[in-house]
Amino acid sequence: MGAVSIITYKGLKMVYTDLSNCTAAEATLVFLDCKKVIQSQPEGSVYSLVNIENIRYNSELVKTIKGVVKSNKPWVKAASIHGLSTLTQIMFKSVILFTGRDIYPVNSLEDAKEWLYQKWKKNELVEELD
Repeated sequence: MGAVSIITYKGLKMVYTDLSNCTAAEATLVFLDCKKVIQSQPEGSVYSLVNIENIRYNSELVKTIKGVVKSNKPWVKAASIHGLSTLTQIMFKSVILFTGRDIYPVNSLEDAKEWLYQKWKKNELVEELD
């Protein structure tokens, strides 16, 4: 079963949604939990990391993901996803088209953490200059 947690990487706190090896039913529950966690944070403050390695999905899960991702948009400053297979890339592209979100795909969990960290550092620098 997957889980949602707050993890820290080089001082950056991020919401980590681990859907690896989940069934569609398990992933649906985790995604709904993800929505609660993200929307409990200040708007525009969340760095989100999603692991969908070996996820099993169906049309109902895709519908849930689209709804959650779209509704989370005001809270998420940057998002990265890893674990995309050929099949999940198709799902991922449909989510991006539907939600208008900019979610960065990477090859590994470490790459995802590092990409979010670099986005955070860049945003911190810009905010310091303002």
